[in-house]
Amino acid sequence: MGARGYRDNYGSLDQSTASHFIISNCSATMRLLNTDTLEIIEFTSSSLPPFAILSHNWGPPGTEPTFQDMCSPKMEAAKRKIGFLKIQKLCEKARQDRFDFAWADTCW
Repeated sequence: MGARGYRDNYGSLDQSTASHFIISNCSATMRLLNTDTLEIIEFTSSSLPPFAILSHNWGPPGTEPTFQDMCSPKMEAAKRKIGFLKIQKLCEKARQDRFDFAWADTCW
């Protein structure tokens, strides 16, 4: 359960030496991005799939997509922000590394 993989200095996800996050037995939920559709999916701790993580430097105020932006109709509010490209590239790289889901600290 939980996250696997970490990003090295070259942008690769290393799954062979991945650390695992342990989620307690409580009924916690987590929102993840579907790396194909960019749809936000909510999972309980008991159904949490493997996922890629993007934690990065923040852009200037107002340039990073928020959760509300990602939930706007057709993600139009998110797409207008410069930081949306990082979300798209995260999902693209995660798909290449066989992750169906991703988490980015800007969207939650």
